[in-house]
Amino acid sequence: MKQGVSSPWREVMDVRRARTAPRGTPVGPSPAVAVVQGGGGWMLTVPEVAEELQVCRAVVYRVVARGELPATRVSNAIRVRREDLEAFVGRRGRP
Repeated sequence: MKQGVSSPWREVMDVRRARTAPRGTPVGPSPAVAVVQGGGGWMLTVPEVAEELQVCRAVVYRVVARGELPATRVSNAIRVRREDLEAFVGRRGRP
């Protein structure tokens, strides 16, 4: 290929190289992260909540989705505070 002459293939490869970043490199604006003060104590996982309530995990996911049991999403996992679980059981009993 002659110097100074570009081909459509070369242009496509240049665009692809510009779009991809090495692993670990943030792409785009970073999401806002809120720092929660206090927060002592562990949070329960969905299987732990299901075991305490003696129901299957699907029921826990459904109750959380309906907003009846407050939960926090940590990355891709759902966590429930023990206080929220105790309040839920006090209000409703088992689901």
